[in-house]
Amino acid sequence: MRVILRPAVFAVLLIFAQAMFAQTPRKSISSATRQVAIFSELENKLETAFAERDSATLAKLLSDDFEVWSPRPSGDPIARDEWLQLAPELRPQSFHVRQMAVRTFGNLYVVSFVLNEIVSGLQQTHFVVDVWTGEGAQARLQVRYEAPEPGKDKIPNLFSGRPTGKQ
Repeated sequence: MRVILRPAVFAVLLIFAQAMFAQTPRKSISSATRQVAIFSELENKLETAFAERDSATLAKLLSDDFEVWSPRPSGDPIARDEWLQLAPELRPQSFHVRQMAVRTFGNLYVVSFVLNEIVSGLQQTHFVVDVWTGEGAQARLQVRYEAPEPGKDKIPNLFSGRPTGKQ
């Protein structure tokens, strides 16, 4: 009986092991989507051109009516020409784009990401939403919405519950 039991136990264990490996979820290798790769390159070109005052590249990347919106006072958008003329000390010495997502609506691309940059020796983190129009790598930036990382600026958190009156 022992001779028959060993192959049977071995067969059961083999079937059990096979079933376990078949049900084990396989780890997928995550890679950037095609759109994320395209817009990562465009955003890096834009930030580099802005830091280096490369007007030829900026002219290709920015629409004529480009503007930057921010929750900072006065609440008015910064026009393209005004943004391009920002003082050199406000331009990043280095930057890093992370957590990018891209949504497509026909020829309109909504690109959101976290921008880490060093400006005047200080690290700044912003959540950015850029709206691009056009076709893929030929797209031009229409508008940028930019807000500082929560807790790093004196902007009240609108989602924290009731206001205290101290904001």
